[in-house]
Amino acid sequence: MEIRHRIVVLGAGTGGTLTANRLQRLYGDRLEIVVIDRDDRHIYQPGLLFVPFGLADPDGIVRSRRAQLHDAIEFRLARSTVSRPPLTAFSSSAARASPTTC
Repeated sequence: MEIRHRIVVLGAGTGGTLTANRLQRLYGDRLEIVVIDRDDRHIYQPGLLFVPFGLADPDGIVRSRRAQLHDAIEFRLARSTVSRPPLTAFSSSAARASPTTC
């Protein structure tokens, strides 16, 4: 029996969405991918330039974040937000290792 790993992506902005979709394409059913964001509204930011001039409708540049993800990717809304994680939350040995020079 093959172990199925879970990847959690925090943030469904451009980077999080691209990362989750690429992982799904590369690994398929071998990964469980969960994307978490604070809301389900993705604003197409380049479109904001046209709103003040009446060339774009504000509702027309907003899409569902969930709709931007592959169907096999789970999308969850965050129940709370964290502005800055406490430094004690990082306990891996890699985080404590001293930097090396090349």
